[in-house]
Amino acid sequence: MRSRIIRRLRSLLFALLAAGLFTIPAMAANSPVVGTIVTSENATLSNIAAARGADVYPGDTLATEENGSLRIASGANQLYLLDSTDVTMSREGDAIRASLGGGTIDFSGLPGQVEIQTPLGVIRGDGTRRVVAQVAMISATQVQISVYEGALLVSAADGTSKTIAAGEAYAASIDSRGPTDPGIQGVGRPRGIKINWRRVAAVAIVGGGLAAVTYELYNVFTESCSKVNCGH
Repeated sequence: MRSRIIRRLRSLLFALLAAGLFTIPAMAANSPVVGTIVTSENATLSNIAAARGADVYPGDTLATEENGSLRIASGANQLYLLDSTDVTMSREGDAIRASLGGGTIDFSGLPGQVEIQTPLGVIRGDGTRRVVAQVAMISATQVQISVYEGALLVSAADGTSKTIAAGEAYAASIDSRGPTDPGIQGVGRPRGIKINWRRVAAVAIVGGGLAAVTYELYNVFTESCSKVNCGH
């Protein structure tokens, strides 16, 4: 009797172990890939040298050195990290999100498919058409946004929103107004933050304008996708 129970327990243990071995690869296979590295120069993927063709997963950090660059593709969308840039990748519903820690990122995205998280707030296309734009963190409290094609919607950290059209560029800074307002008869009231917007030079004369940016974001993408799986 005892030996029969032991045999049954042993069979159950083997079954559980086998199920675990099969489940682990299945879980890995079903992980939501954010994108695929198309080109990389002096860049890292989660602190390891970024290799062309490597998959990028939620939680992965991408970083470029002073003279580096990195491009990832997700379906018909692209992100291009310029030098001295770092982002952490994630998914927000159907969109891929790059949380910008510093530096400059160019991106080309279909409606509702690409978002850039900054201290300023979340930056995304307005949902009507493809957008080609650049987001640069000038400092921990200042972000510059340039739109080359389409339109961007900025959901700012102060609860406001702003639409930036093609050909426009803005420098936005976060103004911390302190925890309380002492001017209200001695009763403190939370003041939070305020976003200050300042129009800067037209995009058409920044970095060669639309022609140069769209060439980089479209031509290189289509050429690279013939060799790398960009269907994620």
